[in-house]
Amino acid sequence: MPVTPNSQWRDASRRPVVLVIDDDRRVIDLLQIALDTHGFKVISACDGDEGILVAQRERPDLVVLDVRLPKRSGLEVCEALRRDPEDPQLPILMVSALADVDARVQGLARGADDYLVKPFSPRELVARLQRLLARADEARATRRLGREAEFELRRVRDDAKRGQVELQRARRTHEGTQRMLERLGASRDPEQLAKDYLAQIDAEFGLASSAIVTVAADGVATVLAARGVPATVALEPLFDRGGELGPLVRGLGRFVRVDEFARHPELRTEAGVLSTLGLVRVAPLQAPGSIGFLLIGDPERGPELSRDALELLTAWNEAFAERLGLAGSVLAQTESWLEVAGAWAARDRDGTADLLRVEAAGRAREACDALSVTPLDTWCVVRAVRLGALADPTALLATLHSAGESAATARILRLIALVEQAREDWVPAEPWSPLAPLAIVRAAWGWAEHCEREVGRDAASAEPGGDRAAATVIAAIESVLAARGLDPETREAIRGAFAPGGSPRRIPA
Repeated sequence: MPVTPNSQWRDASRRPVVLVIDDDRRVIDLLQIALDTHGFKVISACDGDEGILVAQRERPDLVVLDVRLPKRSGLEVCEALRRDPEDPQLPILMVSALADVDARVQGLARGADDYLVKPFSPRELVARLQRLLARADEARATRRLGREAEFELRRVRDDAKRGQVELQRARRTHEGTQRMLERLGASRDPEQLAKDYLAQIDAEFGLASSAIVTVAADGVATVLAARGVPATVALEPLFDRGGELGPLVRGLGRFVRVDEFARHPELRTEAGVLSTLGLVRVAPLQAPGSIGFLLIGDPERGPELSRDALELLTAWNEAFAERLGLAGSVLAQTESWLEVAGAWAARDRDGTADLLRVEAAGRAREACDALSVTPLDTWCVVRAVRLGALADPTALLATLHSAGESAATARILRLIALVEQAREDWVPAEPWSPLAPLAIVRAAWGWAEHCEREVGRDAASAEPGGDRAAATVIAAIESVLAARGLDPETREAIRGAFAPGGSPRRIPA
């Protein structure tokens, strides 16, 4: 009956291959006839050396091996096949005319799986080969399962090690982020948050330079804070509306090296500016309702930031962006409240007064820019002018104090202090520092009050070239600038903002 291989482990369409190694050609021919009848394919070799070569080349499923062979004995061939790393478990049936026990023991000791004494019945040989083939298939299946299990075990162990490493890294990142947020404090002022964040980055990573740029809803970019950047004013145009740098970084959503920008012809100018300023990486600060960017240089000492350091800083950015977005929402609410408060305080004024207040705030901003006043103080100056130039001081201060107590932000409290000190004829209990913002507010208020008075007295005199309006406004500005403590540069910048050409701009009736 033909042999049926175990199809679970062997290709059922392929006949099992038996290598017969015997120096008697008659035995080889006889076995070829008998085994072929039972479904085996027979290949042969006539001596020991040839048998080893054929076994290594053809990779048979079984070997029938005579003990006595030319060149190399069957026992030596058996040992050689057992040392073959490709298939050390190859089934070997040894045949011999020696029937004594010692010969059988010696053959089995050298690695044979079975021993058959000549002469033998072909049927017995086929039965033994079928048993060896089945046992070999089972052994191969077991070894395969063992190898698969070992491979799976190694994979699971490797995954567990990687998971443990990732868990430890995630824990360190989380703990580091929590420490950063705790040190960041509870400030709800965007500029102060940005300054504190850059200070923590510098303390943790020792960077030579860093900056935070935000983009307002109108597309105008502003540098909130910077450390070690020689010319921050050069950064804002890079991220203004219409530029390609900001959308690219936001789209990538990760730290981008500045030299990557150089690959894009349309961004080579931006890459050159950033490189000149010592900034080598840009990352988005993405949060609902907030658009910002963190720009960093390399560490002052040592190599560039490692992968772990960048991962930690990325986690910091995500947490900081949320805090910055919250601060932005608070600021937007504050802006809305201030608009309402200003409208209520000036409810008895006419439209000309409102226009003058807007004009005075614009000129105040020009003076702040000319004197490099900080963004926070510029905001306070503009708001103080918009709110206090024409409003009732008592009602305004009461409303501001109420907002300050409820919002408790550094921005509101600083605005309150600015309005109070400007109203108290510059004799505050705790003097405002620096003096320039206070002088700008006083000049703006004086400018708007005199303009309104002149417009009310004679609308024509408020036209450019109106001698009486020009003289009155200049006198008011000079009165403010005569206050003690103002250096010539500050006085000239304020004079230039509020009295260009000797008269205010034309204010429509």
